[in-house]
Amino acid sequence: MTLAEVLTNRHRWEELSKDFKLKNNHGTIDNLQWFVTHGHGSNRFREGFEEAKSIAKSIINNHKSGTII
Repeated sequence: MTLAEVLTNRHRWEELSKDFKLKNNHGTIDNLQWFVTHGHGSNRFREGFEEAKSIAKSIINNHKSGTII
C-alpha cells in the first residue's frame, strides 16, 4: 500500500465515522485500533460501519507489516 493510498483510506474512514460514537475521530493508528476493538458497541448498526471497520483493519495491517511505501 502506498502512502497516498493510506492517506486516502484514512480520509475515507474519517468521513464514514464522523457521526460515530468514538473516543476520537482522528485517523491515527491508536484511534483505528480502538475503533476495531471497541467501536462495534455503539456503532455496529450505523450506516458505513462495516466499510469503516474494513478500512481501519487494512490500514492497521499494512502498518504492522511495514508494507506502506
